[in-house]
Amino acid sequence: IQEGDDAHHGGQPGLFFARIDTTGQVASSVMIAPTHENIVALSTIKWTGAEYAVAWETLQDTAQSRLYFASFDSSGSPIGTPFEVTGFLGDEKPQLEWTGTEFGFTWQRSDAIIHFKRLNAFGATISGLVQLGAPFNRENRQLYWNGTGFDSVWGSAGPTSSEGSIRIARLGCDCSDADNDGAMSCLDDCDDSNAGVYSGAPEICDGLANDCNGIWPTVPADEADADGDGHRICANDCNDSDPLVHPSAPEICNGVDDDCDALVDEDAGGEDSDGDGIHNLCDLCPSNFDPAQADTDADGAGDACDNCPAIYNQSQSDRDNDGEGDRCDPDDAYVNLLFGGSTSIAW
Repeated sequence: IQEGDDAHHGGQPGLFFARIDTTGQVASSVMIAPTHENIVALSTIKWTGAEYAVAWETLQDTAQSRLYFASFDSSGSPIGTPFEVTGFLGDEKPQLEWTGTEFGFTWQRSDAIIHFKRLNAFGATISGLVQLGAPFNRENRQLYWNGTGFDSVWGSAGPTSSEGSIRIARLGCDCSDADNDGAMSCLDDCDDSNAGVYSGAPEICDGLANDCNGIWPTVPADEADADGDGHRICANDCNDSDPLVHPSAPEICNGVDDDCDALVDEDAGGEDSDGDGIHNLCDLCPSNFDPAQADTDADGAGDACDNCPAIYNQSQSDRDNDGEGDRCDPDDAYVNLLFGGSTSIAW
C-alpha cells in the first residue's frame, strides 16, 4: 500500500494497492482511492490466505479523518467497493489483524482513546466496540493475534512530554456464540452456554450474574438461596437462613412470618381480628376479645367462644344452632349419653 503518483495510472495521485513479485517488480497495481481532494495518512494491510484486506485513514476537506476498508483477491483485483468501517468523523490510525476466521481492528478516536472491535472476513462488524485505556494513547500502536486472543500494544505519551509508558491490553477470543444470544464469547458474553447471560443483559432473579459485570461469576447477593428451600431473596424469601420460611410456606402459630407476607401468625381473617393482642392462628377465640385465653375443658376452643366451656367439645358442633354445643345442650334433638367406666349400654 502506497500513496503517491503511479505511472500505471497516468501519474494520478492516490492510494494504491500493488502486488510485488519475488524479484521486487510490480506484478499488478490498482488505485484504492484518489487523493487529489483527500489526503491518505495511514493504512494497514493483511493477507488472509486467500485475500488481502486493507484499512486506511482518509483526511477529508474538513481536516478530520474517516476510516475505510477494502478487499482484494489474490491477483490484486478489488472485491466489492471500499466502505467506511467505523462511521465516525475523526477516527484515525487503523490496525488490522487476522485470526484465520476474522479480523481484529483497532483505531484511535478523536478523544485519543484506542477502540477495538471484531470484523468478519468481509469487514462487517460482528461485535460491539471496546475501549482500551484512557486518553493520550497515541504512539506506535500494534495489534497481534496470539492464537487464542488479541494483544494490543501501544505507547502512552501521557498528558505532558515528561510522562509516558508502554501498555498492553489482552482480549481473549474464541469467537463463538454457542447460545445464540447475539453476544460473542470473546468480548461480551461471559457464559456462551446460557442465552440469558451476556454483557448488558437484564439482571433477573435466576441465581446467575446475567450482566457479565465486574462481579461475574459471583451471583448477586439478592439472588442467593442459602437455605436451599427453592426460593431466592429476590423472589421474596424473607429469611434465607431458614428453609421453613419462604413465600409458599404454610403460616403456623410460632411468632414467625412463615410465608413472608409481612404478617405474623395470621389466618384468612387477618393478623388479630379481635384486637386482643393474640394473633389469629394462636388465638383460641380469634373473633372474640379474649386476652386471657382461658380454656377450662382444654378442647382448643377458648372459654370466650366455646359452646360447651365446661365439657370437652373440640368439634363445637351445634345441631340446633342455639349457641349451646351438642355435648351440653339438653334440647338439641340429640340424646347425649355420658358415661364412664362402662363397656356396654342398653336403650
